[in-house]
Amino acid sequence: MLTGRFAERVQGLPLLGIGVSTEYGAGDQPGALDLAAAEAALGVGFLEVGVEVDRGLDVHARTWAGRGRTTYHFLDVNLHELGDFDAAWLDGVRRTVQELRPAWLCGDAGTWHFGARERGHMLLLPPVLTGSAVAPLVRGVCRLREETGLEVLPENPPGTAFVGDLHLLDFFARVVDDADTGMLLDCAHLAIYQRLSGRDALDGLDGFPLDRVVELHVAGGSVRDHGGFQFVEDDHSPRVLDDTWRIVEHVLARAVNVKAVVVECERNAIDAVRPVFTRVREAWGARATRGPGRGVPSVGAGGPGRGVPSDGIGSPTARMEIDAVSLERVALLLHHGVDARVSLGQAERDLLDAVDARGFEVDPFRRGRVLAALLDEFPFTVAHLGQGVLDEVFTSGAFSECVLGRGSLAHSFAERVRHRSPWAELEGAIARSRRPPEGVLGAGVAAFTAPAHLPAAWAVQKPTHDDVLAGWTPPPADSPTGRFLVEAGGIVEAPDALYAVLDHARSARSLAELLSADVDQGDIQDLVDQGLLRGE
Repeated sequence: MLTGRFAERVQGLPLLGIGVSTEYGAGDQPGALDLAAAEAALGVGFLEVGVEVDRGLDVHARTWAGRGRTTYHFLDVNLHELGDFDAAWLDGVRRTVQELRPAWLCGDAGTWHFGARERGHMLLLPPVLTGSAVAPLVRGVCRLREETGLEVLPENPPGTAFVGDLHLLDFFARVVDDADTGMLLDCAHLAIYQRLSGRDALDGLDGFPLDRVVELHVAGGSVRDHGGFQFVEDDHSPRVLDDTWRIVEHVLARAVNVKAVVVECERNAIDAVRPVFTRVREAWGARATRGPGRGVPSVGAGGPGRGVPSDGIGSPTARMEIDAVSLERVALLLHHGVDARVSLGQAERDLLDAVDARGFEVDPFRRGRVLAALLDEFPFTVAHLGQGVLDEVFTSGAFSECVLGRGSLAHSFAERVRHRSPWAELEGAIARSRRPPEGVLGAGVAAFTAPAHLPAAWAVQKPTHDDVLAGWTPPPADSPTGRFLVEAGGIVEAPDALYAVLDHARSARSLAELLSADVDQGDIQDLVDQGLLRGE
């Protein structure tokens, strides 16, 4: 367990130097950075590993695991939503930490996914930059630090539409101060924000507590145009913007606690990124060596985040309590072409109206990624009903309901089509088994009733669904409707009594409540021992 103030704890963090980043499968792409060769050719000192708990570590990350020269960059948690910290995810984080042995955890403090954690979203939208959005993010940073025993460094995310009345640096100054933590300052992301908001690259840095900065990111970006709206795509290319270099050199010359600089270039050849590393080494060599109190604000000092508006950007809205949760979710919907501003109050609508609407439209593939994730989990339902059933996700209002209510799109999709396809019950149960447990059901457990006409559809093709269905044979066409159980070992028939217990367990808040239900529970402890029910 970490103890003491950050000003004391930071002294115990290792000096990692200059490193590179990777994520699952990145090293297998054509033209990807050769991590083994880069260590010597580019002077790479450590590896920052992007982690989705469900995917784990690939072979490239495992070659660095346990060497004490890694950092853990999360790609699958909305730090500001405590609902994301479910037991299964936390267990996966701890297992990954045990294998990777990172110096610290870090990651973009924005929205990686909508609703309950879903597969394949990878949104990465920036936080709402309002005072009311600070506390939830602080709670998330502190919770993850407590659960892992490691420092957690929030990172400023990229974006094309920043909503809020605070300067980005003002917002994060408040976060790191209130959470008593360090920060991962992504210089490329900050350059994107400054340019998009019409500011100089260094605006706000003089008042920012730079001794909170532990790690920097450097990456290339490409200027794009969407209907006259110019923005920078954070593409991790070797083309580093001049504004990014200005930020890197300014911060390294003043931030006394920087322990690491990551060059994000995982999909580029060594020769292409060599000039970037050369310039980073030069800036690293000139990094700050003076202590706090000599031209650098000390940890916890005033400046942005201490009630002082940065660059005169305070507004009447800044003095009002903004519904940050609703504002964030409506902004997310706008990124997907769904306008739900009518659900907001006037102050929140004013903040949205202040943003160039074209910034919400630059990614034409957002809807496609949402539908691809659904198709991945419901391939046979979609094949049976046709591609039009996916279009209904947006036209039916299901997407809005899911986002605004932080629900599961997979659950709502399965429920909406359950009577239209024999596959929906089956694939819906598999989807439930992949998500955090419901009620007192065990992790990875779901029960479903197979429609009597399932065998006719089954003849089309036998699915595997990540091997969950491997080896399962549906009931014969002349059999009564069967009841089944999805668990780690596959799909098995469930006796009526067991099915009734598990069906009640989905909504039961405790074993005591389940025991009060009018069902034949049998040996409840045996079900707990088998992992079908949770005993807490």
